Amino acid sequence: MGPAPPLMTAHEYFRTPEKVTPMELAFGALRVADSPSAYHQSIVIELFRALDRHVRDRQLGRMWIAPLDVVLSESRARVSLARSAFITRRRACSARPAERASLR
Repeated sequence: MGPAPPLMTAHEYFRTPEKVTPMELAFGALRVADSPSAYHQSIVIELFRALDRHVRDRQLGRMWIAPLDVVLSESRARVSLARSAFITRRRACSARPAERASLR
């Protein structure tokens, strides 16, 4: 077995080119994200529909569906692919300019 690949930061992860293969960053190690099962995806869709309706009716923010990179910890280099995510209106306003455009 060869040497372990070098670790990367969350900032370096976001500078890598987008790929067809879903990737995640786990404590600095780049890895291929597991593909969910069809059953799992059907649950995610139903949950997303219910949450999206609730969020829109109350104007709480915005729901997003996979794949979406979510920074769990910038200092620990943890970036995961969320199946769905909720972004509050306040958080969308505090995002960096390039991210802010994609949150609307």
